[in-house]
Amino acid sequence: MHCIHMRLPLHHDLVLVSLFMSLTLLGVAQSQTRSSDASPARQRLSLDRGWLFHEGDIPFPVITGHQPSYDNAKAGSSSGAASPEYDDSSWKRVNLPHDWAVAQPFDPHANISQGYRRRGMGWYRRYFRLDPSVRGKHLEIQLDGIATHSTIWVNGVLSARNWSGYNSIYIDITPFARYGSDLNVIAVQVDANAMEGWWYEGAGMYRHTWLVERNPVHIVTDGVFANPVRNADMSWSIPVETTLYSIEEKPTTVRVESTLYDRRQTCSERTSGCNRSAFGRIRCEIHPPGHRSAALVRRAPNLVHGAHGRRTRRCCCRRTDDP
Repeated sequence: MHCIHMRLPLHHDLVLVSLFMSLTLLGVAQSQTRSSDASPARQRLSLDRGWLFHEGDIPFPVITGHQPSYDNAKAGSSSGAASPEYDDSSWKRVNLPHDWAVAQPFDPHANISQGYRRRGMGWYRRYFRLDPSVRGKHLEIQLDGIATHSTIWVNGVLSARNWSGYNSIYIDITPFARYGSDLNVIAVQVDANAMEGWWYEGAGMYRHTWLVERNPVHIVTDGVFANPVRNADMSWSIPVETTLYSIEEKPTTVRVESTLYDRRQTCSERTSGCNRSAFGRIRCEIHPPGHRSAALVRRAPNLVHGAHGRRTRRCCCRRTDDP
């Protein structure tokens, strides 16, 4: 659910609406029969359990010679602790969220703002298998938060670098995922020496991790943006922008539907058709009309979510991906 919150003075009208997004494939995909045990269009699976952790850095092997340099430059050939074949049998097993700094002894010489605890560097690794039935799906790893600088490899492929502990990391692993009995390996190097605040920030993978499975044509992560706009005549409209992504080899036609609700009834329904070329992104925009007389703008003191004498206007977008 994506929510937009706007604080308004007490005398303003209140709008409480929900915008539901659905994505429908047309043409061939629409004619397919859905069985009773059809897999959902989107699954979000936790990867929090079963990580391996090593406190401290592990230097990469020194590369000398032309052939080793050539091999090192190829995708999937990372060395050291980033390699899928690295021996991590002595590493500690941990579950996420995990913070190694909180386990450090108090050090009077360490930074007071970081709780008198040293931070340093660390490594994480995790193994998982993918059922062959998900082949053809779009697969994404989501890392909700790592303190502080991080480098991520998946199956030996350098997949992401991140420079803040306060944003999520999304990695499309579809091109190099392995299926069946073959293991997939995530390796994460964390440098927690960098600080962003003047408070205790911790060190490591301190938030949740996920594997997201989606249909080949889908709404991307955080791909729905609804922005309430007040018009010159004091009516309101809510333009909706939806970002889609396709891994299909052939062009696809899709239909994006948005439905605007209040607590009692449907306020507005709009549909936008988009032609999606093979591989890549497209943005579909929907512009519901604004009317002062419509249910979109409704005096509703009984729907107030108040705090400290103020009313809060909430506009929530919920996304559902239809197969």
